[in-house]
Amino acid sequence: MISACNWRRNLPLSIVISVSAITVLYLSVNFTYFVVLGTDGVLQSEAVAMVSICIHINYIFCEFIFQCQRGGVV
Repeated sequence: MISACNWRRNLPLSIVISVSAITVLYLSVNFTYFVVLGTDGVLQSEAVAMVSICIHINYIFCEFIFQCQRGGVV
């Protein structure tokens, strides 16, 4: 059982663990973008996450999302 009484040890430990976890998640997502799109695809895309998602799901759905983000369809 984890004790909350020792806050001088638990607070810095929790900060280090959570920042490390977020950093690993961020780096793994960016690595995935490069694997899916390649260097040229990442450099040419305005919305890297949307393009990499559109590769894996229905193109029509993604086109609707792009139009909504650009103000085309409400």
